[in-house]
Amino acid sequence: MTKIAAVIVAAGKGVRFKGDVPKGLVKIDKRQMFLYSLFALQALKDKIDKIILVTPKRYSDKFEQAIKSAGLSTPFAIVDGGKRRQDSVRNALYALDDDAEFVLIHDAARPFLIPSQVKGLIRLAIKHGAATMASQVRDTLRYSKQKSKQNILRQSIDRENLYALGTPQIFRYTDILNGHEKALRRNKSLTDDTSALPSKQDIYVQEVDFFNFKITNPDDIELANAILPVWINRLRKENIQIPHLF
Repeated sequence: MTKIAAVIVAAGKGVRFKGDVPKGLVKIDKRQMFLYSLFALQALKDKIDKIILVTPKRYSDKFEQAIKSAGLSTPFAIVDGGKRRQDSVRNALYALDDDAEFVLIHDAARPFLIPSQVKGLIRLAIKHGAATMASQVRDTLRYSKQKSKQNILRQSIDRENLYALGTPQIFRYTDILNGHEKALRRNKSLTDDTSALPSKQDIYVQEVDFFNFKITNPDDIELANAILPVWINRLRKENIQIPHLF
């Protein structure tokens, strides 16, 4: 059986939220944001062997308290995040055992994972080596140019083959570890983890829907609260047992 580890990146400080807790600890309804991803991945225990949670330094105890309060299992490891997201991911990769064949990397700011989509993502990675959640761009896109401190629009961009990437993303462990170490040596900034791989490497797409949206601003919490019951119903349709915490 292929051994798969998962990394939940919850080390963001949540600067836009202007609160006294990291974004991963901001609540959606009754529970902290990161718990929804942790629950969804723990529900895939037949696919995922271990989970590593990355948290901001000095906050690991608060994350552990939230996990215990929710009645969820403690992850395999809780590691400190770094200055940048890519540093946080690299710390998690170093914490993994060498026996992990694949590693799935997910941002806690995308709390509403759909198990069937994650399973599809895993199948693609096992077959092809790398895969990402993504949604095809539907909005009209244009280049912009600044004029008199105002943005003005220029020519349109063909959106037919454009995808907006999300998470999780999954890779062979050695490939993504080597990619992150190479980025560190070259002082290369990574916009996501697919950016750590060679440009010639094919990355397959698992298409996703609105559930995969990213919480970025405080207003997004209101949207998340509205989506939460719809997500729970979707999980029930996939025969996922919903614990009392939701």
